[in-house]
Amino acid sequence: MNTHGGGVLPYCPNCGAQIDEKDDLCKQCGFNVAQIKGLLNSPYEAVKSVVLQRIEGIRRR
Repeated sequence: MNTHGGGVLPYCPNCGAQIDEKDDLCKQCGFNVAQIKGLLNSPYEAVKSVVLQRIEGIRRR
C-alpha cells in the first residue's frame, strides 16, 4: 500500500521510515502519522502541521 493518491502516507514525515496505511504511529520513531493522513489533500496544511510539531519538539528539549 505505497500509493500516495488515496490518502495513504507511505513514509513517516519525521524519520522517513516506511509505514503501512493502517498505522497511526510510526513504528520507527513513534510520530503520529494519523493526523497527517487527513491532511494529504491539502499539502500546505500537511507541511504546516509537520513543521509545527517539529518546532514543538525542539522547544521541549
